[in-house]
Amino acid sequence: MPKRSNEFQRLVRVIYEQLLPAGATVTESALVKERGSEVRREVDILIEQPVADVTLRLAVECRDRSRSADIEWIDQLIGKYRDLPIDRVIAVSRIGFTENAEGRASANGIDTRSLLDALASDWPAELVTLTMARFKMSLRLTRWGLTTVPPWQGDEPVAICIGEVTVQAKELVTLFQRNLTGQVADFILKRWKTFADSSKPWVQPVSVEVPEGPEAHAVGKDGFNAKVMGLFFLFEGSAEVTPVPVHRHLYGAVGVTSAAIQIPELKQAFKVTVVQSPGKSISRPIVEALPGADQTYST
Repeated sequence: MPKRSNEFQRLVRVIYEQLLPAGATVTESALVKERGSEVRREVDILIEQPVADVTLRLAVECRDRSRSADIEWIDQLIGKYRDLPIDRVIAVSRIGFTENAEGRASANGIDTRSLLDALASDWPAELVTLTMARFKMSLRLTRWGLTTVPPWQGDEPVAICIGEVTVQAKELVTLFQRNLTGQVADFILKRWKTFADSSKPWVQPVSVEVPEGPEAHAVGKDGFNAKVMGLFFLFEGSAEVTPVPVHRHLYGAVGVTSAAIQIPELKQAFKVTVVQSPGKSISRPIVEALPGADQTYST
């Protein structure tokens, strides 16, 4: 985690990660040394792009306030970057800039950017129109079994012997169930593409091979003993899906979609934000905990 970061700064970092070509690096809360001095100044986001035999350095400064960025902030940036080896400065304000701030920035070679509210009619055709929802998933293990040599016979095994250690079969299954539940849920979520997909009950088989090492043997009630080669599990589940309102913004050609999702069971709310750029994969969601379950998000 960067030393001094916030949600808006992390969002802007993800936006530039989407915009930049291969080879560029993005560093959040970077310390840059002044020219002719050992003094280091913190840059919100430092972008370094190799071009031929030189590296261009861009600095992005972020301001997330409830009012437009003013001329005083631009003056601060002018002073800050006077002695820093930076080729270009970009000032990003969530709300925008006053007219005086825009003029001062332009006169001093500072580019200004802001997030613009996007209506459905404004959303570029090149970007996916994302929706968000709260998922409450019900997941249960309905069946399990063993792959053994020789093939298993009779009822479920009583115990599993791994080297000199003997574990009750039910305890081992419970352990696997706990470890696999999250993986199965993630797999199912990635497989869903629409709300219709999530509204149908589903079945998911999972196979687990026994790693090399001490041999594992299953022991039955009647004393039947077989070498364990693997285990298989059958999970069944369903989901309750509740769509939530989303907010859409544009940063040039980059789309930003966000929503507040409340989890009553945890008495907690989260803001989820995703970024997408034409021709690139959608970013991993940015998840931020909001102060409480009754918290709402607005811009």
